Amino acid sequence: MQPIPSYISTTSFTTSKELIHLVNSLSASSYDAIILCAAVADYLPKKQPGKIPSGKQHVDISCTPAPKILESIRKKAPRVPLIAFKAEPTSATIKKQALQLLKKYHLTAVIGNTLSGFENDINTITIIQANQHIQQEKGTKNKLADTILNTLA
Repeated sequence: MQPIPSYISTTSFTTSKELIHLVNSLSASSYDAIILCAAVADYLPKKQPGKIPSGKQHVDISCTPAPKILESIRKKAPRVPLIAFKAEPTSATIKKQALQLLKKYHLTAVIGNTLSGFENDINTITIIQANQHIQQEKGTKNKLADTILNTLA
């Protein structure tokens, strides 16, 4: 991972609850654009009372839906250009899932990619813009980052 340039201010978080708190403290007018490049879990494990005893052969964990970060950002910053990512196991469902995400949260663009791209420096992404323009790009992650930023320009 490349170090973050010193001229970019960052705030770290660990949990989706902390991220929601950060989003709620945003002043939307201070941003030219938002790129939500982290995938946040769709479900969170329910808190269990006490400790789960060790030695069990099987443990069931119940989950509840996690808050939708995109929804919170869009409410807080309704007019700020917003780009999100959609990862899918295979390329067959990327376009459909990305279009749904684009429409649901009124995004500027969705960057679709497969899980296999996480493991390699070379990746193929599908960029779907709000105007329905779709393009595929293949290259290094640095080259693809430039392409994504150019989508905002």
